Amino acid sequence: MREFAVERRVLFGAMTVAVATVLALVVWGVLQLAGMELDVEQGGSIEQVNAVEVAVATLVGGLLAAGVYAWMYRRHITRWWPFVGSTALAVSMYGPGRFGESASDAMGLMVLHLVAGAVLIFGFMQTSPLLSHERREARRHQRERGREGDALL
Repeated sequence: MREFAVERRVLFGAMTVAVATVLALVVWGVLQLAGMELDVEQGGSIEQVNAVEVAVATLVGGLLAAGVYAWMYRRHITRWWPFVGSTALAVSMYGPGRFGESASDAMGLMVLHLVAGAVLIFGFMQTSPLLSHERREARRHQRERGREGDALL
């Protein structure tokens, strides 16, 4: 049974990283269709962000997130994942703000970061046994309170 839970968690983690990557590429494509060419300054020259760079950056970020989450899981501290993930997302916003060639480029890059980060944060939250247990307890508590309220009527 434990092996099945581990395999399911790993599969769900891989799916989370894949969904984040696909959604980042979709957002990049929409930005391209809207006429936004995401330009960044690298080493004194201006380069346009392409789909391969978006995919690789999202995969690397997703794999790092998966590694941090796995480390937290082994130490039974996944309840801190939302804080850790959102802090990492906030820190990642420095790059687009610093290296975007214009304000619209910076905003487009920040949207890419927000989409990928949100999928990774919420996706890994769904695999957390502690958070899942807390959600189940909260639902049970709400049901019990609802029954008490019915009895009062």
